[in-house]
Amino acid sequence: MGRGLLIGLACVACGGCYASTEPATDVGQSGATLHARGTANNGEATSYFELWATGSPSRQLPTGQAFHWTAGASGPFSRTVAGLYPSTPYSFRVCGRDDSGGSAVCAQTRTFTTTAATQDELWGGFFGSPSFNGYARAKSGPNGQNATGHLFASDFNGFVTCLHVDGNRAAVGGVGNNSAMLMTVVDNGPTGTDTVQRAVAPAAVAPNCVAASFANQVPVGTDSEGFIVIDAP
Repeated sequence: MGRGLLIGLACVACGGCYASTEPATDVGQSGATLHARGTANNGEATSYFELWATGSPSRQLPTGQAFHWTAGASGPFSRTVAGLYPSTPYSFRVCGRDDSGGSAVCAQTRTFTTTAATQDELWGGFFGSPSFNGYARAKSGPNGQNATGHLFASDFNGFVTCLHVDGNRAAVGGVGNNSAMLMTVVDNGPTGTDTVQRAVAPAAVAPNCVAASFANQVPVGTDSEGFIVIDAP
């Protein structure tokens, strides 16, 4: 990295630019806020976070879009991430590169451990084709009470009305404008392939998540982020 943002432990410098990974905050059962601090003195630069379950650095988790900096930019920056498993150690670091070229360089690695689960949760998305895609952001009490969240698919957009979680399986329902959807998900873990199915009804009648069938599940597409299912004790 010649002129832009250098990432390094203890402010190692290259071209007068540097950054460091700072401790995570707001750590919960399925998310946290990642922090870093840096300076781009001489030229535009790009930085981003890398995140993985500790011990599995080859399986990177999504951390959102990269940050782009103008010359002279300096200070802290952060990114809130979600879709993590509870009671699990994670590692992260900030990386960056000059926009003018060169390889990315990464700073020191920090770790945090998510808290124990206190509520059921479903988080993630799928992509199978232009007509079969969507995502779910849903949470409820340990027995499905007070379900809230957002449910979306290529042919539906609405608010969550029910969530039923049993181990690694979750059924989530939502109601939109003159329609309702019931989605079923099987979370096969960080190294497995998740499956999903959904059905949209033309009438806005709240679905019954407890009675949902998991028949005809299909694998999420290779471009999908997959799903995290959390079953609180």
